[in-house]
Amino acid sequence: MLWYCRFSWFPGTTTERVRQRVLRQHAAGTNHPEMIRGWYNLAGGGAGFMLVEAEDARILNTILEPYMDLVRWDVHAVYELPYTAVTDHFRGIVRAASAPETREMAGVGAKSQAPADYDPDFDPGYEPFAFDSPDI
Repeated sequence: MLWYCRFSWFPGTTTERVRQRVLRQHAAGTNHPEMIRGWYNLAGGGAGFMLVEAEDARILNTILEPYMDLVRWDVHAVYELPYTAVTDHFRGIVRAASAPETREMAGVGAKSQAPADYDPDFDPGYEPFAFDSPDI
């Protein structure tokens, strides 16, 4: 599972303390760089986010806990939306909703379906029902 881990430094946290902690945890082997898919700082400093691949939150916590006195974490599980597959799916929904026979059905539009050329093996996490919200 991929985790979006946003961090912001607590007041009084210094770059020196962060550098020392990162190096100490690296030496201890608790940073798990093999699980970190990306580490980004926000312009201006004092905040950023990491993308971490971990099978469950307990494993993720072994990476984040050593920094909890320096930073506040805001953590969310995330998944990728393959842009082409999603826009093709939206195009199919819009097309189906504008078809005359669809307008006659219950007034709410057609049920969402994956595009005809969609390959589920390419994106096994694709969930068409996730896009059926009338707000999208």
